[in-house]
Amino acid sequence: VAEKLVLALHPSVRIVASAHPILTIHRANRPDRAEVGRVNTAAPGQTVLVSRLAADVVLDAIGHGDAAFLAAVGAGRPLADAAAEGCLADPDFDLQVSLTLHLAQGTFAGIASRPRLQDPSP
Repeated sequence: VAEKLVLALHPSVRIVASAHPILTIHRANRPDRAEVGRVNTAAPGQTVLVSRLAADVVLDAIGHGDAAFLAAVGAGRPLADAAAEGCLADPDFDLQVSLTLHLAQGTFAGIASRPRLQDPSP
């Protein structure tokens, strides 16, 4: 089933990867921020899932596995292939945790089953 199952990302979803701590910098510069002190701009880079659900823009840091999984989903890859991409990017990637989180957050706009392409060779 996972070889045929295809998820669709919500149209507002974007994945932004940076060599800089972009989410930390963004949060430190918001007017409603909690006191964070100085931001270490030399800190490791961050990958951020950006989405607009209802009226709010939501920014969440995500790991390499989750980013690879969601990028594969966004490219129209079947669930099995997308999960494999997540595991290749991060051996600790947990598909169950990722699906649970993103289904609850509304990251996905749809789900479909498509027939697996047949190999044309005899």
